[in-house]
Amino acid sequence: MADRFSEVVIALALISATILFALSLTLVAARLRRDRRELRQRAARAAVTTALQERGEPLQAVIAAAVRHRRARGDLVVLVRDMRSAADIIRANDRDGRLAAAASDDTRHRDPIRRALGAELLARIGAASDLAAVDAVLRTDPDREARRVAARGLARRGDAEAAWLLIGALAAKALPEDRVLEQLGRPFAAETLVDALHLEQLRGVHAELVAGLGLARDAIGVFAVARLLRDGDERERTKACRALGRIGRTEVVPFLIEALEDTAATVRAIAARALGEIGDERCVPALGIHLTDRDWWVRANAAESLRRCGPQGILALERALESDDPFARDRAAEVLALHAAGQGAQAA
Repeated sequence: MADRFSEVVIALALISATILFALSLTLVAARLRRDRRELRQRAARAAVTTALQERGEPLQAVIAAAVRHRRARGDLVVLVRDMRSAADIIRANDRDGRLAAAASDDTRHRDPIRRALGAELLARIGAASDLAAVDAVLRTDPDREARRVAARGLARRGDAEAAWLLIGALAAKALPEDRVLEQLGRPFAAETLVDALHLEQLRGVHAELVAGLGLARDAIGVFAVARLLRDGDERERTKACRALGRIGRTEVVPFLIEALEDTAATVRAIAARALGEIGDERCVPALGIHLTDRDWWVRANAAESLRRCGPQGILALERALESDDPFARDRAAEVLALHAAGQGAQAA
């Protein structure tokens, strides 16, 4: 019986050792394949980079190889991500649009990875007339990652045509709002976002367009956002306050002070926070008044924003310690304590 048990233990040990050895070989082989792939990609990128510098026949050879081989097109995608000028050079040297046509064909392939890379490459090197295929992936592709990659390619293209397609995707809800806005909320799209805010057919996404302008932080959007602050619904007014705070220019301060008198507490609270992000002392009197606002969130944000408005804001908080309103006194004392603690930490 003991011999039988020993044989079983030895057999199990041999099986375990064999499995571990096989796994080790698999890991080593995977690492070797990965290293070879990285070396090949590095060499390919170096060759393409040289061709971009030399132009002429070397570049035509690179484009011809990319037309014939999917892998070479994948290398170009990686390259144009890293080199902004590469896409413009390739677009100008893609004779008869052969490379754009190959990328367009990829957008209709059954493999979602190939569709995604095709859309990204086409967005970067295609003419404006080629973007319909990118838009098809962006709006209708069954794979969400392919849609996201198409959006990223358009953002990296960075022109008005790309911005309009991203706005269309936002309206069509092709991707979650935040995924589109992370690509659309950039300086290249600011002027187009302002134009879109004038279109009544896009009324349903005006709040999102305003959010995009805030992310772009471009002063061109100030007055368009301020108009929505006066005419929009509560959600749009809230987004407008947040956007003005992100734009952060001194010219937005009067609009945000006006928003402190909004009928909606949410709008007043976001306006108070936005004024603190700007830190302009002109807003101190208005924020001081709203230490006694009927809504606790507004009072809290007003006090915190006063702390961020420099010496005048601190003086307003100290005066609030003598207020007849107990909520204003309590909030001012709390914020002043936090301010004193912060000052002590900095000194230490």
